[in-house]
Amino acid sequence: MAKVDRGELIEHRDDGAHKLSSTQLTEDASGMGYGPDWLSFSQRVAALHAGTIVPPVSGEDPHGETVPEPLAASLCSDFNFPVPDFGRYQSLAAAERRNAPHTRGSFSGHAAIMACLASPPAGNPQHAPKIKTPGRILMINSAHDPATPHEWAAAIHRQTIAGTVLLTYDGWGHGAYPYTTCTRSTTDNYLTTLKLPAANTHCRPRIHRALPCRPAPPLDDHELVRLELAV
Repeated sequence: MAKVDRGELIEHRDDGAHKLSSTQLTEDASGMGYGPDWLSFSQRVAALHAGTIVPPVSGEDPHGETVPEPLAASLCSDFNFPVPDFGRYQSLAAAERRNAPHTRGSFSGHAAIMACLASPPAGNPQHAPKIKTPGRILMINSAHDPATPHEWAAAIHRQTIAGTVLLTYDGWGHGAYPYTTCTRSTTDNYLTTLKLPAANTHCRPRIHRALPCRPAPPLDDHELVRLELAV
């Protein structure tokens, strides 16, 4: 991050060399977690380090969105953000950088706040959940979700303990249903029979394809010092 802050991180693409910003780099890191897509992201970081052509990070929907900018239409109807002016936004961004100096907060969070600026008040703003259905509801969340963290699901479950069961996928990625037989069969069984898993049920993570191992280049003294400080 120090290198990108100094303007020294260059992205070599087919159309030439481009200076990479910290926002672009952290957005790539966050986007990688959705799949997750560690392989293409690690190849991208290696290419940036070596100064070779940088492959794009995969994961973007090739068909695009069904409607333009759907985030604002849904999100701004359900959330009132406590960001009345740019000064408040700057103070929150500074707090992010202090608490997460490497990833510097959530790009998705910034996009959400920007999308809803000057929007009318939300018609259904965030509030304590009130479940009125007669049966219990199955909730499912990945343990390591970069967009909707497991802490959010756990908080909702605690507030609705009599009306929900939380199924945790002990893996990575945004969403959880398609990843393993456990997540799919448990969810399908609930949707077709209303049978719920036992409380505190966890599904083991899938095994991702191993990355090819190559010898790492030697570290200089400055890099070794930084590593020691990080540990």
